Amino acid sequence: MSKPSKQTIVICVFIFLFFLLLQFPFKNFRGQIFETVYKNTGVLISSDDIGLSFFGWPGIVLDNVYIDAQRSGIQISAQEAIVRVGLGRLWPPTPSYAGTLNGLESGGDLWFRYTGGTTLHDVELEGTNLGCDLFAFGKSSSPVNGKLNAEVDLAMDANNLAATSGYLDLTAQELEIAAQNFQQFFKLPQTKINDIKARIDVKNGIAVIKNFEFGSESSDLKGRISGEMQLGQSFPASHLKLRLDITLSPNFAADSRSIDLRSFLGGYRLAGESYAMQWNSSIAQMQNNLFSAIPQKVQ
Repeated sequence: MSKPSKQTIVICVFIFLFFLLLQFPFKNFRGQIFETVYKNTGVLISSDDIGLSFFGWPGIVLDNVYIDAQRSGIQISAQEAIVRVGLGRLWPPTPSYAGTLNGLESGGDLWFRYTGGTTLHDVELEGTNLGCDLFAFGKSSSPVNGKLNAEVDLAMDANNLAATSGYLDLTAQELEIAAQNFQQFFKLPQTKINDIKARIDVKNGIAVIKNFEFGSESSDLKGRISGEMQLGQSFPASHLKLRLDITLSPNFAADSRSIDLRSFLGGYRLAGESYAMQWNSSIAQMQNNLFSAIPQKVQ
């Protein structure tokens, strides 16, 4: 009987390892896995089942998963989560971490990928029909209701924010701001926004708002944001130059519940129920001087 070739041995070993992984009782070790994650990251995870995924890069599948990022207050529940580790950059070799959350309890699906080196960080994200409850913190309810679609692709340098490049694309439907009461001094009634369309491009150290429009003819208010941010080496060193235009609908302006908002906007009136305000200051100035953070009237 002839000896098997090296190629045959390698194939047999590969098949053995493949089926070993396929049949490995990950469910019996999920408690230890989640405990290790919690000790190293502070993120609490629980799920009904855990297994492997072989579509694309190998990954781990979690069924009916609950994630509690306690340090940030973010809590997420989904029917399925898939986490993968791959190669993000060839040189220097940098790992890439990707995740998919399907059937979020708050609504929609979310995909993200993060590639991080010593200073270089790449962030990609795609969200479809995301419920705004996803962005609630802790046990507090989200101040905004509606559905969001988001696409983000950013490459950042931790040592030089001005080297950031990429884009952010956002659309929203059925958007509504819940009634707010700020320390009993300022009350905002439930406000219907409806739609948002926004696009921000980041290139050559400048984040330019290509388009940011909100509201429709049936909204309580509508308007647009224009301008740019000149990125500095750090966030405080960045310079903000923005303009916000707002128009209140006749019915919303006549509603006595909007009196606090109309009182605040009064100093920025252009004509009728149209208002405009602007900012032209560095982030450091806004942080160190409250008056620098107060918007100025557009002349």
